[in-house]
Amino acid sequence: MLVQNLLKPERHKLCLVTKSEAVTFGDLYDRVCRMATQLRPYKKRPVLLIFHPDDAVGFTVAFYACLMTGAIAVPTPPTNYQTIQKDCEAAAIVTSWTMYFALFEWSTTFIIERCCGCCVSRAGLDDPEPDDIAFLQYTSGSTSSPRGVVISHKALEANIRWVTEQYLGNINDVVSVTWVPFYHDYGLTSILNINAVGGTLHYLSPLQFMKDPLSWIRRMSQVRATHTQAPNFAYGLCARHAALFPPKDIDLSCVRQFSMGGEIIRRKTMERFTTTFKVSMEQMDPSYGMAEMVCGIVHCQGGSGPLEMHGIVNVGTIGKNVEVRIMDDDEVWVRGESMMSGYYRRTNQEQYFGELEGKRWVRTGDLGFIHQGCLFIKGRKKDVIILNGRNIVSTDVEWIVEKAFPCLRPGSIAAVPIYEKEEEKLGLIAEVRDPKAVPSEKDIRYIVYKKMEVPVHRVLFVPKRTLPKTSSGKLQRFKCRQFFEE
Repeated sequence: MLVQNLLKPERHKLCLVTKSEAVTFGDLYDRVCRMATQLRPYKKRPVLLIFHPDDAVGFTVAFYACLMTGAIAVPTPPTNYQTIQKDCEAAAIVTSWTMYFALFEWSTTFIIERCCGCCVSRAGLDDPEPDDIAFLQYTSGSTSSPRGVVISHKALEANIRWVTEQYLGNINDVVSVTWVPFYHDYGLTSILNINAVGGTLHYLSPLQFMKDPLSWIRRMSQVRATHTQAPNFAYGLCARHAALFPPKDIDLSCVRQFSMGGEIIRRKTMERFTTTFKVSMEQMDPSYGMAEMVCGIVHCQGGSGPLEMHGIVNVGTIGKNVEVRIMDDDEVWVRGESMMSGYYRRTNQEQYFGELEGKRWVRTGDLGFIHQGCLFIKGRKKDVIILNGRNIVSTDVEWIVEKAFPCLRPGSIAAVPIYEKEEEKLGLIAEVRDPKAVPSEKDIRYIVYKKMEVPVHRVLFVPKRTLPKTSSGKLQRFKCRQFFEE
């Protein structure tokens, strides 16, 4: 059981550091045991874990306490939590005193995580069965409404075991810095992986990162980090900020692995980051994963094959932990020990799975190809726009426009299908940095047609922070289409 990983290092070794507190492995385990006594009545029942974005310690305690007691943990962002609460019929909300006063409702049962109290033994607690539900990871909702991915204890432990054995290495010297929200699968597993090898994790608030992206870079340099994790956009954002506000005395030579995931990865982003911060491409680790496989599926670092083909980045060598197949329509299918059991309380589950070679596979909804044993991801199947029988990937159009027009906000440009007279056409909507500096629609149509021979039917410009995004920062293109219907 993953909780036992907290007992492997010496009790006094530093485990988790945030802006407000630093806890050792011993302290964390004691708090988990205290929290577990409160969760005993909720075995096999969903409980929401809602904590302030700064409170990684409180969240981690609550998550491990759920694993210890068999309660079903549901990592939940503080905003719009009611949708998830209703969908999974949560029995209670686990939170802190600070969040309790913000969330309070008479009809809801609250359980408060306390950082102090008497030490409590876990005696009398039965270990959950391997196939019992460990947690529900709600999908980001980038292409549809969020769904609760069912992850068993067996699947979670298999994924953590693969990542730690394959990529983290020595138990004595791993130091990680991350700001990825802990209610997201990428952030959650970042915490669990570092705990599993007895490393020290420095957690930077995602709010702090968005306010000052270079605070992530400075922290890595200060604590001599060996590992970090973030989506592609974060590396590009830091490079752009460093060009405007050059940081002083930064040394990232200590970092062995800059893990990149969560969205389409661009080689130019890696090149800009490595050039700006004087690190090598060998330190960069493009990867691919999804909540339906706990998180990580493949990593590029230490693998084989070319870094890029046809403008698409190699996201990893396919290892023994997972099987990958490319279907006739280029959709990626995967299976392995980390595979989800299904979606919580959903009918018609079979639409999310496929049968092949007498086995059950997860249909990822991503398009890709395999070359020399490596996986290359092109984009989302639902983000494909069909124009006159030709498949156009939204991210290809968006990337061309982003590079050509710096006055548009990176990561805030959406190419979507729009329909007129039952015919599918291409629409493009973009956030502008400055309303006084807006490119002409004619120029945008010209550059897209020049690069891809694709006609853009309509172009819309909106103020910054207008386009709908998920809690992890991904564009919700299916919602962006609504702008063309207004």
